[in-house]
Amino acid sequence: MINYKVVVNYKLLVIGLFEMLNLSEGKTGVHLMSVGIKWLVGLVLFLLLGWVGIYSGISDQWPGGGGADLAQSKLQTAAEQALRAGDANGFRVEVRGQSAFVSGTVTSVEEQAKVQGLVLASQGKGGLMMGGITKVDVAGIEVIAPILNPVWNVTRNETGSLVLSGHIADEAQRALLIAEAEKLHQGQVVDEMQLAPGAFVGAGPKMIEVVKRLASLKSGSIQLRDGVFLLSGTANSKVEAQQIERQMQTIDGAYTGSADLSYPPPPPNEFGVSVETGRIDDADECRALFAEALSKNTILFASSKAGIGISSHGFLNFLAELAGQCDAFSIKVEGHSDNTGERGFNVYLSGQRAKAVSAYLVSRGVDVSRLSSAGFGPDRPICSERTSDCRARNRRIEMQIEQ
Repeated sequence: MINYKVVVNYKLLVIGLFEMLNLSEGKTGVHLMSVGIKWLVGLVLFLLLGWVGIYSGISDQWPGGGGADLAQSKLQTAAEQALRAGDANGFRVEVRGQSAFVSGTVTSVEEQAKVQGLVLASQGKGGLMMGGITKVDVAGIEVIAPILNPVWNVTRNETGSLVLSGHIADEAQRALLIAEAEKLHQGQVVDEMQLAPGAFVGAGPKMIEVVKRLASLKSGSIQLRDGVFLLSGTANSKVEAQQIERQMQTIDGAYTGSADLSYPPPPPNEFGVSVETGRIDDADECRALFAEALSKNTILFASSKAGIGISSHGFLNFLAELAGQCDAFSIKVEGHSDNTGERGFNVYLSGQRAKAVSAYLVSRGVDVSRLSSAGFGPDRPICSERTSDCRARNRRIEMQIEQ
């Protein structure tokens, strides 16, 4: 609704203006001067009435008008667009009438002045009569000295709580990280991050990517320093650890990534050995697994013969599977005996038993080109006591992993 008194005054002013413009009364110099003054006064009153109309709601009744709310909304939009166009991100601007109030953080008073200038010029030169922004209050912009060596950290414990600390570029980056962290982690998210303008600018998407990797670990931490993300912690399995390590290596551009992950061993199988699934590329790991398996299990043969006992077939099947996982390496099967009996026969028998084991592995799919065998008889004992237990330990099969 239009204020009645304002409308009446507006009409009176318009009528008065036309009255002042009536030049038919005379053409003397004094009269012309009087008319000129009336012209000037009338023009000022007319412009003043137009300005009052905009901010009093009269323009709501004009075609295309929107009143004070519309004018303020346009100024708000223009100010926000000017900041984005000037690469001044992370600032909050609020327009009230023709005044703008800006908050955020900068690293210098020069940046503060730049932001002020962008907002002030967002509607051209503006000014009181043109309806633009006439004042920009930057008291809400905090000037913070830049951090020379910024660090960003995230820690996740086994209870699921997540602590974000260190330095971030601005409040927009903080809000983004907290929102994503709360989506990914069901536990409590603790924000201990500090503003450090200029720190890790543009790193937000990669920060979120690494936090997603952390979410799959049992526990762990992230550190971002000198442009490098380091993810460390405990994975649920070796396969998961290897997958995350590969993913971290794909981070590129201004930032790179690496991972240092441990993982618990799988539960022991029926032969007392903990073995991960999948290919094993580490020769030392293969050596350790074969040594552990053969120390905990005995391959039984017929007395004084090379025939393998049926009860040992299951264990040999497992060794064949393990050989398949360690397919990057050759395997030398070695036979050993105790020192009872004639040495020459013991060397021969230990060699035949080693060949029998190799043949069994080939029958289970191990490539024959990867296998070799040898018998050493009593020449390489692992104990020297004159006891039945020691003699039993010396009668053994060993497998050497060779590259």
